[in-house]
Amino acid sequence: MNNLILTGNLCKDNELRYMTTGKALLKNSIAVKHQKDKTYFFDFDVWDKSAETFNTYTKKGSKVLLNGFLKQESWEDKTDGHKKTKVSITVLNFEFLDSKPKTENKPIEPNNPFADAGLTGKVEDDDSSIPF
Repeated sequence: MNNLILTGNLCKDNELRYMTTGKALLKNSIAVKHQKDKTYFFDFDVWDKSAETFNTYTKKGSKVLLNGFLKQESWEDKTDGHKKTKVSITVLNFEFLDSKPKTENKPIEPNNPFADAGLTGKVEDDDSSIPF
């Protein structure tokens, strides 16, 4: 089974690009603390609509939980001809772990089309002014 879950902080701002097929691809790295004195860094990819969502709500330093699988990439180095390999993570699911931005605790009032005219749009419950 090839499944992993990591919690950490993004090392840099997201790199979002689109493939020729139109699919979104986001690349970034995550810093994961291991014990008190060790930190590991892992590259990861997020695809499609998930990539766009991830890009919208995260930036360098954002705390996230990633769930995905390991993949090994290999290629031939163009400068010296040696075979290179790299292990990275393909993310299937994620969670944003940062606290929500603080906002004032004002109740949201429904849109009142009469506000510009100085009217409240509220109906009085006083029957005394009704002539019948």
